Amino acid sequence: NVTNGQYDDIDWRTDNNGTPSNSTGPGSDHKPGTNAGKYLYLEASNSCDSSVATLLSPCIVLDSTSTQNAVAEYWYHMNGNAMGILSTDLIIGDSIVKNVIPRVTGNQGNQWVMATINLAPYMGQTVVIRINGKTGNNFQSDIAIDDFSVYDPTVTAPTANYSISDSTGCTTTQFTFNDMSTANASKFTWDFGTGAAPATATGAGPHTVTYATAGNKLTSLEVTNAGGINKKQFFINVGEAPVSNYNHTVILNTAYFIDQTVNGPTAWSWDFGDGNTSNLSSPQNTYTLAGKYEVTLTTTNDCGTNVYKDSVEITTGVSISEALLSAVSLYPNPNDGQFKVELPSQLGGEFTLSISELSGKIVREITANSNNQESMKFDISDLPDGVYLVTIITSEGSKNIRVVKKR
Repeated sequence: NVTNGQYDDIDWRTDNNGTPSNSTGPGSDHKPGTNAGKYLYLEASNSCDSSVATLLSPCIVLDSTSTQNAVAEYWYHMNGNAMGILSTDLIIGDSIVKNVIPRVTGNQGNQWVMATINLAPYMGQTVVIRINGKTGNNFQSDIAIDDFSVYDPTVTAPTANYSISDSTGCTTTQFTFNDMSTANASKFTWDFGTGAAPATATGAGPHTVTYATAGNKLTSLEVTNAGGINKKQFFINVGEAPVSNYNHTVILNTAYFIDQTVNGPTAWSWDFGDGNTSNLSSPQNTYTLAGKYEVTLTTTNDCGTNVYKDSVEITTGVSISEALLSAVSLYPNPNDGQFKVELPSQLGGEFTLSISELSGKIVREITANSNNQESMKFDISDLPDGVYLVTIITSEGSKNIRVVKKR
């Protein structure tokens, strides 16, 4: 801005998200076209109508040894029923080229319009571009400008492109980003997405990036040269090892399991604690014996494995003691007084055989120790033939077996 009162009346101001006055001025900047984007504008309210503001560019050296052509460009917005005038001059040393492009007057609608200045005739010289704005006769004449640039139109703008070593991976994966842009970009601006380390980078790369969090990550590369700017975006999916968990409900002696694992498991391995297993995600298991069982869930995905354990209590069904005693057997039966008693290994140790007549009279008691033998011989051949009640007494309880002895 030049000095008010000496060279002009008011200043160009910085603004975003619409000017204070209604029905005039832009609602967003030109690029990227968001409410947060800033632009310069003239405020026509508060006695600023019919006022002139002048903006001078820095000195622009048009070096003819490095390029044979140059163009200056900016965008303007002139929306309002009382719109004023926008003009552009060129200052070259002590001389001024007034209205180097046609001046713009009146309402141009709610849009951004490009102004282009051909600087080719002035190659080899140093120029200053002067932009003059004059507000209209009331508040509905806010003028805005944005995105001033000078470039060589013969230089091709770059086309952004890049490769990533993996399109999917884990929080433990190192992703490598490689520039594949065309047209000799001179500036590289990388954004690797949320949770990335590093979060951004400059330079062509390659760049090695890791992620602290899982999710779908939006990555981008913006490349620039004298011909313009171009941007490319890619998504990559970052996963992490599962965290196993489950809920369960018990109906009678059947447990129903519901998988609650997070982070996308792809395989499940269940151990129900009774010898049964399953590879379903949410299985069920029917227990033969009442008791408390440790149930283990192991889940897996491409990023790892995790184990979760919890207990399930079954109150309906056969008790462990009942199951062990039901497995006790005596054979042959009938016999000639010589027979074998077979016990499960879990009942190993000392036990007693009490032999009674059917009247209840105990005729013999034998104490024995299995010593981890599942089958042991006994001999009562000296007793008279008849029917006897053999009671096998163990640490888990007793079992009665009616035995017929005959020669």
